[in-house]
Amino acid sequence: MLESLEVVYCEGLTCLPLHNMPALKRLEITDCSQLAATDCKGGPAAAWALASSSSSVPSQVGLHNLLSVKNLKIENCPVLRFSVEEKLPPMLKDLVIFYCPLLMEWWEGLKGSSQLAWVPNILVDNHDANEEWIVSTQNEGSEEQVEED
Repeated sequence: MLESLEVVYCEGLTCLPLHNMPALKRLEITDCSQLAATDCKGGPAAAWALASSSSSVPSQVGLHNLLSVKNLKIENCPVLRFSVEEKLPPMLKDLVIFYCPLLMEWWEGLKGSSQLAWVPNILVDNHDANEEWIVSTQNEGSEEQVEED
């Protein structure tokens, strides 16, 4: 069974179907300039519409259904979006997001939520004009955030 998946330099990839991967423990998505969504239900156009909508209907595919994923890294995917309802994988231990400006709205919605309480290691670079880094390391319920300019 597939335990690790790296999707790297897939310039023409517009959606990534993340379902039927029960043993996946590590997912890395890097340098996919056209990747718009991780929910391919209905094809790429529907995935884009779903990712950009504020629909309250939960998706049957997406990050939250990756039940075994412990490590998630998403880097340099400038058009990737998650719906505001997208949830993190329940076993997640490490979350890294770099250079994904459209994921920042989703990230802002997660900050302070109970979803992050059980993710020990988080590193997010919002890559704005100030190049602000948000680092969160949580140990047994305590949280430390460091912001650097």
